[in-house]
Amino acid sequence: MKRNGKPNALRILFLVILAALLLTLAVKALWAPPQQVTVKLETAEETTDSEVFDVEAKEPSQVRVDSSADGLTYLGEFRVTHYCACSACCGQYADGVTATGTVATEGRTIAVDPSVIPYGSRVAIFYDDGSIRYYTAEDSGSGITGKTADVFIADHSRARDLGVKSGSVYIVREE
Repeated sequence: MKRNGKPNALRILFLVILAALLLTLAVKALWAPPQQVTVKLETAEETTDSEVFDVEAKEPSQVRVDSSADGLTYLGEFRVTHYCACSACCGQYADGVTATGTVATEGRTIAVDPSVIPYGSRVAIFYDDGSIRYYTAEDSGSGITGKTADVFIADHSRARDLGVKSGSVYIVREE
């Protein structure tokens, strides 16, 4: 690094800049600022404006609501299916009346395993696409066991088109 006994100033400057650049890249790789995620809250009764929350997550599907916050109790990841009141979906119980005696209503009724989610419970499902929907556990069925929620849809072809999804399920605690 010496030429005729003197340090080469350009080489020293180059090494200092290179070291600073490497340090900056290392810091950026180790620290990622919180991302903003837009969550659209929807219920059967109304749709509210989207709200923006700061969260530390790389993917929206990694976002989980703190079960102690907002009166929610996390039950886990569920398989979410869809059904209507026809005989293909409900067999001999195709009259539109739920296990709890209510009339099945789109946007409100879900069928659950009552040993996992008690009848009458208000349930929030956080879908992997970022949407959140609220339902009431009013029905059950022979195919609804464990961590499965079957969402009532008024039209059979729409219920089939919605297919099988997954979502994070929470019980909404009434306050």
